[in-house]
Amino acid sequence: YEQFIPGLLLLILLGFLLSFTIKQGRNRVFQNFTPLVFLSVSLIATFSIWLAVSSIINRQVNTLFETETSEIENTLESKMEIYANLLRSGEGLFNASTTVTESEWNEFTDGLRLQQNYPGVQDFGFVFKEESSGIYTNNIYYEEAIRAAIGENNINETLTISGRVNLITADETKSGFLMYLPVYKQNEPDNILGYIYGLFFMDNFIRSSLNISDFNIDFEIYDSEPEAELTEENKFFDSNPSHLHSHTNLDNRLRKIKNLNIYNNNWIVEFLAPLGYVEHGTQALI
Repeated sequence: YEQFIPGLLLLILLGFLLSFTIKQGRNRVFQNFTPLVFLSVSLIATFSIWLAVSSIINRQVNTLFETETSEIENTLESKMEIYANLLRSGEGLFNASTTVTESEWNEFTDGLRLQQNYPGVQDFGFVFKEESSGIYTNNIYYEEAIRAAIGENNINETLTISGRVNLITADETKSGFLMYLPVYKQNEPDNILGYIYGLFFMDNFIRSSLNISDFNIDFEIYDSEPEAELTEENKFFDSNPSHLHSHTNLDNRLRKIKNLNIYNNNWIVEFLAPLGYVEHGTQALI
C-alpha cells in the first residue's frame, strides 16, 4: 500500500487547508487564493494517485512478462527431457541385447509411435561409430549431417545436443540440431559402438512444444555461447519472423536475455515485448 501514501498525505494536507480556510474566513486576501490552493492540491493529489496506480500496473505487467518467459523456458527444458528419455529408451534396448539388428530397431521405433508421441523429432535412429557399419535411419540423406554433427562434438561421452545443423530437404535448407547418446559395446565400457540420436528441425521442435499463439511476447533463440553477440548468423529461431524487431515496434522496457545450458550446449533466448503489451497486460489483469 506504500504507493498510496503520497496521495493520502496530500488529502490530509487538503483537509488541513480547508480547516485553516474556515478559520481565516474573514481574511479577504486569503479567500481570493483559496480556489487556487484547492486546485493546486487537487492536481497534485490526482497526479500522485496516477503515479501510484501506474506503479502498480507496471509491476503487475512485469510479473506477467516474467510469468510468460518462465513458462516458455520451463516448457523447452521439460520437452528436452522428454526427448532425452526417448534416447535413453533406445540405450536400454542395446544394453538388453548383445546385438540389435536394423529390423529389431525398426520394430522398436514403430512401437514408440513417434509421430503421435514425439511430434518434434524428425528422425530417431542409431549410427554406428564405424562408418562402414552403416546407420539405422528413416532418411539416409541425413547420414552425412548426422556424422558431421557428432564428429564436431565427440569429446562429450554423455547425452549431448549439437550446435546448429543445416539440413537439406526437398524444398529448402532448414536449421536443426542433433541430440545424441553414446552406446558402448557389451562388456567394453570404453569402446563406443555408436550413437542413438534424435534429429530435429528447430522450427518444428519449438512449434510442437509450444502453442506460440498463447503467448503475447515474442522470443528469439540463438545458438551461441553466454555473453556472445546476438546476430542474424547465429539466430536459430524467431517466434515472429514477419515482425521486424526495432525500436519503433518494441517496448524496450520489457526485454530479457536467458541462457539455457542444455546437455553440453548453450542457447540464448531473447524475450521481447511488442508495443501494446502493457495495454494488453493491463486488460488481462483487470
